[in-house]
Amino acid sequence: DHRDLHSFPTRRSSDLPNSLASRLVAGVVSLVLVVVVISGIATYALLRPFLIQRLDQQLSTIAAGNADSVRTCVLTNNFDRCRLGSSSGTQGALPSTVREWFVAYTVDGSVAFSVSTGVQHLSTLNLSVSDVNRILGNPAKIRTVTTNEGDTVRLSAKVLNAGGVNLIVVTGLSADEVT
Repeated sequence: DHRDLHSFPTRRSSDLPNSLASRLVAGVVSLVLVVVVISGIATYALLRPFLIQRLDQQLSTIAAGNADSVRTCVLTNNFDRCRLGSSSGTQGALPSTVREWFVAYTVDGSVAFSVSTGVQHLSTLNLSVSDVNRILGNPAKIRTVTTNEGDTVRLSAKVLNAGGVNLIVVTGLSADEVT
């Protein structure tokens, strides 16, 4: 029966953008969307290395200050007054949104000391054994790791000898904002 063929819904020409103006608008909107997406990707790709470099500069300054502080604490045998982190030195405090981590290892990978609980701006750096071994194997390399708690941290390690004690002082800054 020929009526059955006409009972199925079909697309009418009025459903489609049939004017030149509506097709041009759809094309321009699509083009703008593509440009915005490409611009966002390009901005991220170009900005990320700059942000990591800037974070590494801050990290190097703070890590050097922490190593000096640890050396003083070991030489004076006074760990109660050991001042660590960005707010302890002349380099100035970081914004409160940037978290800091700290730990000092012996050359065999044992924790020599870490921060006391209750230090507001610092957290104890808890790493996997493989991450600790990588740091001990090449302490000069700045690297990004994930802590045992799941935080993404950019690390710098400084080797120091204080009164015959060899330590690797590891400082970390939050990398969540740039990764």
